[in-house]
Amino acid sequence: MTTVESPPARKWFGNPINSVRNGLVAGFGLLVLILIAVVAGSTYMVKQYQADSAQMAEKADTALLLQGTESHVGTAGLMLQRYALDGDPIWIHEIISAADSATTNMATVRARERIANNGEALARLDALDATGNGLRKSLEQVVAQRAAGDGAGALATLDTMVVPFLQYRENLRAAAENELAEVASLQADADRSGELAFWLLVTSGVVGLTLGAAVSVLIGRSILQPLSSLEATANKVSRGDMTARAPVSGPAELSKLGGALNHMMTAVEERTEELRLSNEELRERNRQLLEARAQAAHPRFALSEHNVEAVVDICRHLDGIALAIELAAARVPLLGVDGLRARLDERFRVLTGGTRLALRRHQTLRASVDWSHALLSEEERTLFRRLAVFAGGFTLDVTYILDVVATINH
Repeated sequence: MTTVESPPARKWFGNPINSVRNGLVAGFGLLVLILIAVVAGSTYMVKQYQADSAQMAEKADTALLLQGTESHVGTAGLMLQRYALDGDPIWIHEIISAADSATTNMATVRARERIANNGEALARLDALDATGNGLRKSLEQVVAQRAAGDGAGALATLDTMVVPFLQYRENLRAAAENELAEVASLQADADRSGELAFWLLVTSGVVGLTLGAAVSVLIGRSILQPLSSLEATANKVSRGDMTARAPVSGPAELSKLGGALNHMMTAVEERTEELRLSNEELRERNRQLLEARAQAAHPRFALSEHNVEAVVDICRHLDGIALAIELAAARVPLLGVDGLRARLDERFRVLTGGTRLALRRHQTLRASVDWSHALLSEEERTLFRRLAVFAGGFTLDVTYILDVVATINH
């Protein structure tokens, strides 16, 4: 008997999507990576936006402090001028309060810039503080002179303060405007970050959907194409084409399935060929048996090109049953080969008259069938009668179904 070896396992190299499971994992992993990239990019943009917003708020507060300082300095200068003119001590408290507020604001601005480690801003503040400290000393000198009754001296000192005072206020306004310009720049950066984050989300969503659809199509094709090939092969086999073979390609699971199907079809084809050869051998033996028995009954009988077809046809109609062939051979001298073939539809009536020394069940075909039928149980006879409707034969599955139906009916 021919041994059918199992096909070697198909190995896949250089293809990460070598199975349905790996394909799904790869597709899902790609989508997860895209999602992670989107989340990371969006998080970065949000943090950048928050940082710009915080810096923008700090710059805006600094600008307000500088504007407040400039306002307090202007108030202190105006009240100092009035005090120098009329000497009313009521202005002293207002002058000192405005000057202290300006000093406090500048100290707050310096502290913020020191925390931000902004060297350029600290250098500008150093210059402003130097001017402010000089004006503060001149302010105290004017107050002291006017309190001592030296109005002319107070006005003279006040005159020396005018130019640095105006320059100081101008520098404060310039510093405040510089901070506001930085606020506007930060606002623009924040707007760009927000817009970039929006378009990042939109673009990544589109790219993610496109890649997801592409991966789904690729994975689907890698699965559906081998499945279609397997279905086409199965349909060919169902129509009797034993030479049909499935392509051993695609994911590992389907590749193994295709290999198993091809292995099965190879085995079936070889077994079919073995069965065909066995049937040919059996038909040849049946022909030889018929020829031998016919010659025993009629010595002048011999096979020839004229009667060999009829002999083969008789053996086929008798299903290779040795008793039937022997009984048929006994009728050859009387009916001839062609006449015997013509009467095979009446085989139970024709195939009688076996040797009288044989058992009764071996003397006629009907007696042999009757004897075999009598050996069956009642349930087997019932099943046999039901199977008799299948003139072309039946399979074990049909027998099982009929038996189940009979059991249900009972």
